[in-house]
Formats: sequence, structure tokens, C-alpha cells
Amino acid sequence: MPWTITLSAPVDPQPDLARAESLTAYFKALHLPHLRAVKLAPNADPAFLERCLREQADVRNRNREAAVTFNRLTTQQEPWFDHDNRVVAESLDAGVRRLITESTWRTHGGLFRLRPA
Repeated sequence: MPWTITLSAPVDPQPDLARAESLTAYFKALHLPHLRAVKLAPNADPAFLERCLREQADVRNRNREAAVTFNRLTTQQEPWFDHDNRVVAESLDAGVRRLITESTWRTHGGLFRLRPA
């Protein structure tokens, strides 16, 4: 028998490095993705989870940019990889949406900077 359950799943937000009281407070507030709590609430806005995931990707990207800027100022070095977070959403049949969160790490010349001979 076909059935549908409608709910939202807000997750504990990742801390924002720019708003942290200190670097120590920021690291204490970090949660690994598989340890983050998920709270289920019936009859919530269907777009809530997608908005939440997009906001978290934005925070992660801003935190990465802050770390790169800090590294440039303190060590005058460029990062050897780029890190990007994004959410891909697509509509499926019967009003169902597929949400995919991605974190990509792209190196600037290979993991060990090896070049072909």
C-alpha cells in the first residue's frame, strides 16, 4: 500500500568560525557528521531540510575561506587543495526530492605533487 510520511529533520548546526568566541570554543562545538543529532518534527515545511543543508554548506565554505585567509596572512602560503561543499537537489516522481550533500577536495598538482616523466 502506498504511503507518505511528511516531516522535517533539523540537524544540530555546525559552528560558524567567524562568530565563535575563540578558536577553542569553535573546536569544542564541532560535531562529526555521523554524530550529529537529528530531530524529527511532523507537519513541517517540506523545504526545511534542503534550506538547512544549504545553510550548513555555506557555513562550511565560509569557514574554509576564513582558514585559507588566516593561513595566507600567517604563513604566506597558498593551500595545496581546494575544499568545496554543496547541496544538489532534484525532483523525482510524486513530489519526492532527492538531496545530495557533497564535500569535494581538489588538489593543485596531485596528492604528492608527482608529475609524469
